[in-house]
Amino acid sequence: MRLSIVFFLLLTFTSCTKDKTADPECENPISFSQEVMPMIQTSCVGCHNGGQPPNLTTHASISASADNILARISLNEGDALLMPQGGPRFNQDSIRKIKCWIEQGKLDN
Repeated sequence: MRLSIVFFLLLTFTSCTKDKTADPECENPISFSQEVMPMIQTSCVGCHNGGQPPNLTTHASISASADNILARISLNEGDALLMPQGGPRFNQDSIRKIKCWIEQGKLDN
């Protein structure tokens, strides 16, 4: 009886998991070292190099800030929180690559 209850609960909870269908735009793997890091170095590290938080010079620091980075570079033109401040904004392809890198697990590849 006890085993039946445990099995039932296990079956119930595993069937309630969220269906995560992958974004079709994110089928191709995004390379951190070849695609993400160069964008961050070009657009962010001028300010976020240890002088202003967050420090965006390593995979670990970029990975920890990735959701915030994506949110800030995706804001509308004229928003005071849009990054990079005073520089050209990220284009849609660059934003998509960072979004896909996050969805793919923020790999250090």
